[in-house]
Amino acid sequence: MKYSVLVFAFLIGLSPVYAQKDKGMGSDNMYNKKKWKVGKTRMAYGLEVVKLEGEVSVYSMTNIGFESYEYRLETINKTAKKEMWTEAKLEKELKFYEHYKGGLIHLRIGRSSIGAGNTEYFTIIVKDLDENEISRRTLGSDIPSVPTGAGGADVRLWRNYGGEYLEEKIPANFYVYVVDALSDAPPYKFLVKQYPDPE
Repeated sequence: MKYSVLVFAFLIGLSPVYAQKDKGMGSDNMYNKKKWKVGKTRMAYGLEVVKLEGEVSVYSMTNIGFESYEYRLETINKTAKKEMWTEAKLEKELKFYEHYKGGLIHLRIGRSSIGAGNTEYFTIIVKDLDENEISRRTLGSDIPSVPTGAGGADVRLWRNYGGEYLEEKIPANFYVYVVDALSDAPPYKFLVKQYPDPE
């Protein structure tokens, strides 16, 4: 089975619904919070994500979430109804996502410097439970957002996000690795639990 991805920034520009959703995060999307401890589960886009490996620090944040194709369609239809889209606009949005039925891996990062927060230093790798590689993508360059917050003990981070669109369906449960090229620490590893198993 062949999997493919496109340049993430380009896709964001094509899809207004993606931009709206990722900025809002949703009430269950805890993957934008710091201090995600190893072994702990968080919800993102209605699915469980378990952090299996990776450092935990107030000086950085590396979290992921997975948005299934079905979840995306539900979001599109709800947004279309709320904003009273025309049929043409709705059809265009739905047609776009027909090419990415594998879903979308979201990456949310935070670093203590503007350079370290650039997405060009991050690679997303997806593997099945037998550790067979499904996809791999090094993100393009994108400057992080200016830190906000009080600072001090609650370290102000340069935050950024990127992601990987998957063209075809993937296993119900799978691993996501995140490699930080600027860090000497081992890659981050997450387990995504997707139910039911896509057909």
